[in-house]
Amino acid sequence: MSDTPTMMTGDVCRRVGLTIPAALLEELGFKPIAKDKRAQLWPQSDYPAMCVAIGQWVKDRQKIPMQPKP
Repeated sequence: MSDTPTMMTGDVCRRVGLTIPAALLEELGFKPIAKDKRAQLWPQSDYPAMCVAIGQWVKDRQKIPMQPKP
């Protein structure tokens, strides 16, 4: 692993205040740089861009109609 400061997916969730799955971060174009056991490790330098991408992802969902309950 490089000397790049990293954060786990849980760190991103705590900072944002929402549960963000690693799969969503990858869907948004972010790539983990390592794994620590089962945890994905992301470069801390990606955090500002992650916030922008997550915010846009939420904003894009404002016109999705309510789905019927299963």
